[in-house]
Amino acid sequence: MPEPFDLDEFCRRIADERGRPLSILPWQRGYMPSSITGSCIPYGDRDVIYHQPWATGLHRTQIVLHEISHLVCDHVSHDAGLPKALVATGLLDQIEPEAFGHMFARHDNYDDEQELEAEILASLMLEYAVAHAPSDGDPLVNRLHAALAPTERGFGRG
Repeated sequence: MPEPFDLDEFCRRIADERGRPLSILPWQRGYMPSSITGSCIPYGDRDVIYHQPWATGLHRTQIVLHEISHLVCDHVSHDAGLPKALVATGLLDQIEPEAFGHMFARHDNYDDEQELEAEILASLMLEYAVAHAPSDGDPLVNRLHAALAPTERGFGRG
């Protein structure tokens, strides 16, 4: 992970590692129910992580890291279990984002082993990212740094 942490740089590194472009885009407002905060869509030649347009700052970062976790854990591959004929046709590029929610979105089902694995990995990455983020005098980031600063026993104050 880059130090200091930069989400765009981290995404570039993930794309390089996977050999596929990776884009981070907001859904159009109202396309997805608010309970679905993000989804990773494998197009034929690239991966796109979508997130709710109202998600900003650390919340957006957590969503993106969760979806990246699915990528690095091989929960999402370029064909993602889709019929190869569908991937080859390029039809995925023509499907409206609203339809993707019904086809691919995971609904925060933490009973699902892959969802739990992705959330744990994303939380660990976010903890690292916050601990290695420049504070630039931001009071919230300063408080997070203090709470997540490495100690002799690990992270946190206590």
